[in-house]
Amino acid sequence: MKGASIMSKKIRNDDEIIQIFNEHGSKVARDFITETYNIKNPWNVLQQLKRASVNGYSKELKKFVVGSPVDQEPVFLNLEELDNKPIPIQVTQSNQPLDRLIQDLIHDHVQEVSKYIKLTQSFRLVTINLSALKEAGYNVTVI
Repeated sequence: MKGASIMSKKIRNDDEIIQIFNEHGSKVARDFITETYNIKNPWNVLQQLKRASVNGYSKELKKFVVGSPVDQEPVFLNLEELDNKPIPIQVTQSNQPLDRLIQDLIHDHVQEVSKYIKLTQSFRLVTINLSALKEAGYNVTVI
């Protein structure tokens, strides 16, 4: 059913609104929507018509190009595009000894911090043992 509205059951024919918009402008189209369909916010109707790919709204012309969507890439590739499209190959060179060293260092730091700081997520509580930190030689600054 060509011209059937996608946004409102009240609106029966988008083609008429599009024709009025193209010939007389946005203000006249909004007035038409309000008077004909008793819609309180016709701007939304126009925005939905503009976004609908079947309507083909041209931002440059500020009009609907009836019959074909504008500036839209097809959603699916055809068989020729699938055959000719190169598949990007992601090559990652992992330096495993370095990665392992970094993981070990992070683990050591987390273990060191966990001696003095305890997080209890269920109570949203942070417990810090200041005396143990000072005994271990750390300087403590409270912000």
